[in-house]
Amino acid sequence: FSCQPGLVQPGPDRPGPLWAVGDLHGWLALAQSVEARILDRDPGATIVYLGDVIDRGPDSRGAIDWMLSDPPAGS
Repeated sequence: FSCQPGLVQPGPDRPGPLWAVGDLHGWLALAQSVEARILDRDPGATIVYLGDVIDRGPDSRGAIDWMLSDPPAGS
């Protein structure tokens, strides 16, 4: 992971860093692993998912269900 501070300025509604994750393509387990690593590194982070959620990967349905579920506690 690399983080470049200063690209997005935190504000009162988003006090922590902002991470952008693109193109899940149905790889739910990988997306969950990436999210966990980000939150371990930056517990107050805002994570934005961009691009394709489904297509190609083994768990497109799970990826959709996960994206539609409530965010983790404390988010």
